[in-house]
Amino acid sequence: SNSNSNGSHAGGRDGVGMGRRKRSSVVSKRKGWASNADDVQTGATTGTNGGHEKGADKGRGEGGSGTGPGGQEGVWSDMFGDNGLPENAPIVVILHGIGGRRDDAYVKRSVLGAAARSWRPVVYSYWRLDWCDPRDMITAIDHIAQRYPSAPMFALAFSAGAHVLTTYLAHVGKNTPLVACSNVAGCLDFVRTYDFVEKTKSALYKQVLNKGMRRCVKRHAENDNKVHYEDFAPILACPRANIMYDRHLVLLRDYTGKSELPPSIRALGCDTHWHEGLPTAEGRAAIRDKVKRRRRERMALAQGNRQSSQGSGVDLHQSHQQPGHGGMSTSLSSRGFMQKFQSVTARESHNDMYPETYPLPQTAPHYQYPARRFVDRIEVVTMFVHARDDPVVSHDDTYEWDRIHSNKHCISVRTDRGG
Repeated sequence: SNSNSNGSHAGGRDGVGMGRRKRSSVVSKRKGWASNADDVQTGATTGTNGGHEKGADKGRGEGGSGTGPGGQEGVWSDMFGDNGLPENAPIVVILHGIGGRRDDAYVKRSVLGAAARSWRPVVYSYWRLDWCDPRDMITAIDHIAQRYPSAPMFALAFSAGAHVLTTYLAHVGKNTPLVACSNVAGCLDFVRTYDFVEKTKSALYKQVLNKGMRRCVKRHAENDNKVHYEDFAPILACPRANIMYDRHLVLLRDYTGKSELPPSIRALGCDTHWHEGLPTAEGRAAIRDKVKRRRRERMALAQGNRQSSQGSGVDLHQSHQQPGHGGMSTSLSSRGFMQKFQSVTARESHNDMYPETYPLPQTAPHYQYPARRFVDRIEVVTMFVHARDDPVVSHDDTYEWDRIHSNKHCISVRTDRGG
């Protein structure tokens, strides 16, 4: 909850609800900010995600913040009023990763770490699912700077939040109150990130990205009053995050790159019928059963061939192609067989369920704007921290390290382990 423990939302300046709480080393397990019974929890929510002079879409909630007081989207500040923080106390703006929230564990740890050093932590929880669009971030940062004009401001972003922050920095150049930033495990190209996870065949991390993207799509649909929530239901049923993101864009009135479409394609407008002709829930279940059946057949075939080769004393290293099974070629004596048939069956399942083009013609220009391409435009000291063994956000695919190293404002910190 973002409300004060006494249930109040004191009317602070610029629409910021300001409470008071004492510093404490005791962390509560209840949902929300870390606090205990002696603390008065502070929530600061503003209309920075919604309607404003920059032209962003106004959210559904009170003040244009998306959800208004008590909701999850907006700018949230944990201000320690009773411990004597001055107006010029350093501020750190924290951005969560894909599908994240202000009360995620890593966000709370960052908040507590900043507060322990007498910094003022502010969590920016964004709802707009167009990470290439800097307008909400511009308004959020400007609002905080107006509230604390004498305070130095820093930013700390994780994963997808790093895409939002990097896009903002590349857009504003020197014209920002931020004096320094840090990106941790930054996802500067989601398409490449998802391709990497699919390539490594990590079902666990693929599921993490799918669930995170599903939360992002749902959050946008709930907060954007220029769309109809029910139109997003087929997207939430998609089994792949990149398809979800692409079909989500089609439903938006505006998104990064749309202005570059040819008039004939732009005239199509919001395509709310993209999912027509796709299998129903029952049809998708039948497809999954068919894929499982193919998988069992391939496994039986492989095991039979292995036993035959071992019985004859021959180490069989040959490609075996079974007609009618996707033209799959496997090395029957290698462990790679499992990976190959899993890849083929997963691809068949997806093609049967979602046979459309990816990306769609209406969204193709959008993918020209991943944040990794614009790091050379950053003019604020920014540190990129990344582990080479990161199993989700690829160290090699989602960055252009040459661009980072050529920018005198960028610092790269790369470790061999820690992903």
